[in-house]
Amino acid sequence: FGPIISSGLDAYIDIEKAPTVGHIWNFAGLNPEMKWEKGKKRPYNADLKTLSWKIGDSFCKFQNHKDDYYGKIYVKKKEYYRVKNENGDYMDQAEAKLKTCKMDKTGDTYKCYEKGFLPPGRIYLRAKRYAAKIFLSHWHYIAYRLHYGEEPPKPFAIGILGHTHMIEPPNLEVVGLKFKEVA
Repeated sequence: FGPIISSGLDAYIDIEKAPTVGHIWNFAGLNPEMKWEKGKKRPYNADLKTLSWKIGDSFCKFQNHKDDYYGKIYVKKKEYYRVKNENGDYMDQAEAKLKTCKMDKTGDTYKCYEKGFLPPGRIYLRAKRYAAKIFLSHWHYIAYRLHYGEEPPKPFAIGILGHTHMIEPPNLEVVGLKFKEVA
């Protein structure tokens, strides 16, 4: 499965057109702010979005493997989202979903939204998407370093928002790289 994912990423992503990982996330349709309006051109690459979904799905499937890396990120983030959901942090999103979507009012999904919570499936998908985005950020880091021979620009969250922690890509020594802390 790894060689297929690698080939897909190489086919869909041109590192020269992606100075930051945010460009990749947008191109893959992983930006939650991006909306596809009916009758308009799709603002992302559907094939790359599907590949990203499959990447995240593989992390869920292999989360219990002893050598797994991204599945553990998925598990940790899923628990984080679950706790936030139980604390009511997504109540506004649940209310908005009730107003904008037509759904079976007798189903469990509707009942979750009605109580002010996101359904478990939403939590699962968010955590899966998060793990895929971390993977893509690591892919970008390595691809940029190999292509340009220098550190990529600081990620938006660090450079603009002031976050201080970046998750180090695993196994950099395999491609002959060392991680340089982005500060």
